[in-house]
Amino acid sequence: MAVSAASVGRFRHLALFYHGRSEYVTVLVGFVQASLARGDAVFVAVPEGKAQLLRQELGEDSARLLMVDMAELGRNPARIIPAVMTYAGQHLGRPVCCIGEPIWPGRTAAETLEATRHEALINLAFRNSPITFVCPYDSAGLPGWVTADAASTHPTVIKDGKATASASIWGR
Repeated sequence: MAVSAASVGRFRHLALFYHGRSEYVTVLVGFVQASLARGDAVFVAVPEGKAQLLRQELGEDSARLLMVDMAELGRNPARIIPAVMTYAGQHLGRPVCCIGEPIWPGRTAAETLEATRHEALINLAFRNSPITFVCPYDSAGLPGWVTADAASTHPTVIKDGKATASASIWGR
């Protein structure tokens, strides 16, 4: 499944429920490469170990985007939205594509709750912005309640290669 920012010029917030390292790298690298090919500004915030995987696969293209360690930036999830706003402000007139992974296996329940609040606030903070967010969730490594919460905070969910409208609050 190729994730794209096909609706350039409007806000999109997608949860990617991935299974394993291969799907993670394939989908996210494809998203980054397509975004860079269109001339979009690209901001990637994932834990450093996963950032290394993406950098390795992207090669020289990794120098054309901003990649930060989400374990550091997302230590306090309230810092994520201002960081993306600052980045978008540096690229006025260009669509922004963002990969943000604020929740991963090993986060505490309290950290996960705060990161879930952050995910909901993205919908308000960027609703009128030309930004596409793709938020990866490890389907095998996270508890079911985390992916259920992700479905409630993302208007679109990508699972098993298919993008669908969220059946939660966004489907009403």
